Amino acid sequence: MRRSSFFVATLFFTIVFAGIVWASDGIIVKREAAERFVTLPDGVRFPEGIAANPHNGDIYVATFDTGPNSNKLLRFTKNGKLVAQRDFGGDPLLGLEFNQSDNKVYICNASALVGRTSKIQRIAADFNDKTPIEEVAIITTLGVGAPGPLDVLNPDGSKDTIVFGNNAAAPNALKFNGAGQLFVSDSFQGAIFRIDNLQTCAPSCTVNTVAHDGLLATAGFPAFGANGIDFGSNGHLFIANTGDDRILELDLSTSTVKITVFAESINGADGIAFDDDGHLVV
Repeated sequence: MRRSSFFVATLFFTIVFAGIVWASDGIIVKREAAERFVTLPDGVRFPEGIAANPHNGDIYVATFDTGPNSNKLLRFTKNGKLVAQRDFGGDPLLGLEFNQSDNKVYICNASALVGRTSKIQRIAADFNDKTPIEEVAIITTLGVGAPGPLDVLNPDGSKDTIVFGNNAAAPNALKFNGAGQLFVSDSFQGAIFRIDNLQTCAPSCTVNTVAHDGLLATAGFPAFGANGIDFGSNGHLFIANTGDDRILELDLSTSTVKITVFAESINGADGIAFDDDGHLVV
């Protein structure tokens, strides 16, 4: 190795091991920049859903655990102080979303995964350990279930057909649009739902099926299809398919469902969000 090459290589490895890479556009990227924000209380495990209250910076965390009295909804201040926890018993909790219109936190309760009924719930943003939990809508397999077979084309012109069998109701992620409609992804049924008139319809809101497609399900690992969701600046709904390692794009402006693959090979894509500059964070 020439002296100059050795110097460059040494410098490169020094920078990488310091956790910093100087990008070509002049931005310093800290590859291990994540810092511990909080540690969950003793006996509380497996944080899953997360949401923030933009008014005061409170952070909400839901847990996805097993056992008769294992799941909690936790509320932390923006500085990481635990100020409240609400018991959800054995109901596994997935996605959370804060709604500015009613100052409540909406919750994906995936109880069908433990033999009960999945539902969308909500609770006051300033909840304590006794604040009532409101039911918004029931998520069932009635009229939905597993999506139809999905044909996958091969490079040689042949195709494989995936037949889905998992039809448990698994509401996983939530997102409000500008009109106040709540969109819900279902990981096992391969579906996107929409709930309207949230202020007046509870506790038995109608759940409308927006999309039900094999692209939203998975035969991969882990066995969660449609997961994190967010709206792009074009009004389209972007969806993470965890088991397929994909980000999908759903055009809501057409009368027929149009789902396309936006990005591939993102291992275990789960939660997603757009920043103010239009970058999609996965």
